[in-house]
Amino acid sequence: MFRSDSKKVSFDSLMKESINNDFRKDMIRAKEMLEAEPGVFSNSENYYEIATYKEDGFVIVFYPHTTRSTGNQHIRIRVQGKAKNSDRAHYIMAKLKSLDCGCTFSWKDINHNQLMEWNKKFGIE
Repeated sequence: MFRSDSKKVSFDSLMKESINNDFRKDMIRAKEMLEAEPGVFSNSENYYEIATYKEDGFVIVFYPHTTRSTGNQHIRIRVQGKAKNSDRAHYIMAKLKSLDCGCTFSWKDINHNQLMEWNKKFGIE
């Protein structure tokens, strides 16, 4: 899915790609989940980004990531903006993580206990 010679992997190109159907399915599920929320999901025009979800005060960025040690590929998410540590941003991040069965939506500097705490706080199963 993530070609090493390409810096540009957009949501639109991911929908046409036939290499990894799991990533496509997870991104479709994420887009469908986010359509019920008040923010805006859109294709990203930036290098090394797939899509973004914007709400007042924060942006969630979906981007391709390859693990150096194993070469495993997945989609990471990061939250940025002045309200990135708000309950609302944590709720959206926890909802996204609850969509997948593997590590498609992962992010740096979050541990399992923190995620479980957010799930309990927001009623996410």
